[in-house]
Amino acid sequence: MRVFQINGDDGHTHMSSDAVAAEFVGFYQRLLGGRDAGGQLTWPSTDNGCLVLLNMDEGLRMVRPITREEVKAAFFDIAEDKSPGPNGYSSAFFKAAWPVVGEDVTTAILDFFLNGRLLKQVNATLLTLIPKVRPRLFGRSHSPTQNAFVPGRKIGDSVMLAQELFMGYNQRHLPKRCALKVDLRKVYDTVEWDFLIEVNPAKSQLILSKASNAERTQFIQILGFQEGVLPVRYLGLPLISSRLFLTDCRPLLQKIDDRIQGWAGTPLSFALRVQLIKSVLLALNTYWAMAFVLPKGLIREIERRLRSFLWKGTTGLGMLRLPGHEFARQLRKEA
Repeated sequence: MRVFQINGDDGHTHMSSDAVAAEFVGFYQRLLGGRDAGGQLTWPSTDNGCLVLLNMDEGLRMVRPITREEVKAAFFDIAEDKSPGPNGYSSAFFKAAWPVVGEDVTTAILDFFLNGRLLKQVNATLLTLIPKVRPRLFGRSHSPTQNAFVPGRKIGDSVMLAQELFMGYNQRHLPKRCALKVDLRKVYDTVEWDFLIEVNPAKSQLILSKASNAERTQFIQILGFQEGVLPVRYLGLPLISSRLFLTDCRPLLQKIDDRIQGWAGTPLSFALRVQLIKSVLLALNTYWAMAFVLPKGLIREIERRLRSFLWKGTTGLGMLRLPGHEFARQLRKEA
């Protein structure tokens, strides 16, 4: 793809190839660079638990070659209800088909660890493998502030906690409330310690309940945030102040429609459509069901889309007709 023109931060449109290239370079320098790129990098003190040094033996165990058994163990440790990758297949598919695809998948993963090259077709899916981890070593190689490593904690726990805070947010008998949805993009896009506390006001939101116009104006001027209204999206799910309605679930239905349309033009047999429904489409609502009680209307809409895809494919034209016993046999065969 070639870019012929681009609008800069100053509002001007750049059309020459040199100006377009300079704009791209400048954007990523500002995004990934820092205010003092040539300054001295100061690492945090080990006293605060943010930096842990491994001894030589522990370091060597972390970098010694990965085995085929470790690749399989890591793959089978992925929960079957996790979201599928760009290819549309969840971990449940690969586990079930491991006798067929396991050798090729393992070889491809080991080749990446050996050569550091990954096919661009799968570059959107990265398998992060922490090798040679033992309880003692794992306990020393991460900080207590990394709550993603807390045993038994799931991403859905964070969603349910946030959802609990917003329940009844706008009820009249409750006092005034204020919530901040803060975007900390710089924390993940840079490695400069100065950016650890920097907030991106353009993508941060201030959500007020029963505040006067004067109070709203004052808060927005002080913080520089955008004013948000419920529902807002958090970790891919809507945060709402009441029970979930069908209108709140439009993004989920759109995701199912987009996935089905993404298979348009690909010849799909009846058996393959059954497999895609079970391994891909049904998995899309699992994440939502982890945090919400799904409305009956949503379940009916999902079932309608799945029926249409099963019998008509992606075109919606025609109807595949099978005898009742043949349909049941196909489902049992793919189970």
